[in-house]
Amino acid sequence: MRLLAGICGGFPRPRELDEAFDALELGKISHDVFKEIAERSLQEIIRLQENSGMSILTSGLLTWHDPLRPFAVGFSGIELGGLSRFF
Repeated sequence: MRLLAGICGGFPRPRELDEAFDALELGKISHDVFKEIAERSLQEIIRLQENSGMSILTSGLLTWHDPLRPFAVGFSGIELGGLSRFF
């Protein structure tokens, strides 16, 4: 019997990618620069999975954006910060 192993769900974002999301949103970096950082982060996550012996590799949902953030950005009087789980 062959056992397949993989990760279901997201990986924590590397700090560089997390900072790149913020910088992109603030217009401090271009979308091309962001894509380069995202690609490096993805390669890091793929290597980690390969080195761990995973047989099913995923993107780790690294570039998935919080579905509520685009709405929250438009609110006045609040400061966006870290993720707070509501579930």
